[in-house]
Amino acid sequence: MPETPVVHPLGIAIIRRYLLEQPDITTHTVHIATEMPQAGPGGERFPAIRLTEIGSDEVIPRVWVRMAFQADCWSETQAKADRLGRTVIAALRACANTTYWDAVMGETTDLSVVAEPDTTLTPAQPRAIVTGNAWIRPS
Repeated sequence: MPETPVVHPLGIAIIRRYLLEQPDITTHTVHIATEMPQAGPGGERFPAIRLTEIGSDEVIPRVWVRMAFQADCWSETQAKADRLGRTVIAALRACANTTYWDAVMGETTDLSVVAEPDTTLTPAQPRAIVTGNAWIRPS
């Protein structure tokens, strides 16, 4: 019987922590979270990034797990949302062998960004969607 892939429980938390340490991201972002952003102390809600795990599989048993993720990047205008998405990609491309807690994020691959306004919000909010894979292993 094949083993079920074991996802590192901190996979998204590792990406979030890494992004929180990147000045290019934090100087232009109010929230980096795993849920829909809430209004900040001054009532501001955007720019914001929401991270979501969208799948994973064990590529090398008990060593590397490939975690597919999505980063929704909202901002005041579509141009700013697109820029935030490209900044997230640039930061993640530089993350090789980042260690947090008991795991290593080896690299991120297959990164892409598309502009897609979020029509679930009223009014529709400018958004860029970043998708990719993070390679995570125990440290």
